[in-house]
Amino acid sequence: MLERAAASSVCEGRHGTLVVRRGLLPGAQPLAILFDVNPTDVEEALEIARRAHRWLRWMEGEANSRRLSVPQLHHALDETGALEQLVRAFWTRTPTQARPREHEIARFVRHVASYLSSSLDFDDEPRFVEARRDHFDCMVSAQFKALPHARPKRLRTVDKERADALERAVLVRLVNEAGAQAADERVQRFLDAPQLREARAVCAYIELLLARQRGEAAGPEVLVLWRRFAWTTTGAPRQDFELTLQLYDESLERLRAALSQ
Repeated sequence: MLERAAASSVCEGRHGTLVVRRGLLPGAQPLAILFDVNPTDVEEALEIARRAHRWLRWMEGEANSRRLSVPQLHHALDETGALEQLVRAFWTRTPTQARPREHEIARFVRHVASYLSSSLDFDDEPRFVEARRDHFDCMVSAQFKALPHARPKRLRTVDKERADALERAVLVRLVNEAGAQAADERVQRFLDAPQLREARAVCAYIELLLARQRGEAAGPEVLVLWRRFAWTTTGAPRQDFELTLQLYDESLERLRAALSQ
């Protein structure tokens, strides 16, 4: 089942130089986490994420009700190319609010690809293994055949360490922005502050979201960050949670205020 926070419209299970780098999606340019985040870019990225997760939930529902007949995708296509072909194959059937806008298709399919690889586990699902055999090892076709049965990634210590490193990169950038020296002990103090846990995670998640939609690879650290602000401290998804530009702005200002003291 797709990982999501109750009725949230954006969900995951999915500075300085990007600490976590494991390759690029096909056609993408090398990218560092952004220092200057444009609010318009954030709003667009959030809307793409909303549409992508609506699309995934719709596809999951179609697969679960056996109405989904995944076409044989061209064997020469890379992952994002196959996903774009799949999006277009179901275009007329897809609810309007779950479709990408034409000029955002490339970022939409990168987001979907990143989510599938960073937040869901298909490897031990029998339907996935069977679908890969039936679809000539087409990864994307097999994933959507098995989508209703996929499980959230099992998080490891290394995933949490990578999430911590992304949060640290945000704090270092903000300390430098304020003209202060980013001493390790100073940054660590704010990294350990429980009252800043959600703000750190929101800022790191948003900056990573922009990178993912431009083609930067990411792993389960995406899911770690998401759960730090979209889930309660007792480990349950927050009811009716929605990640917004306002929440990002408030989180950023909260970190800046704390670092200025």
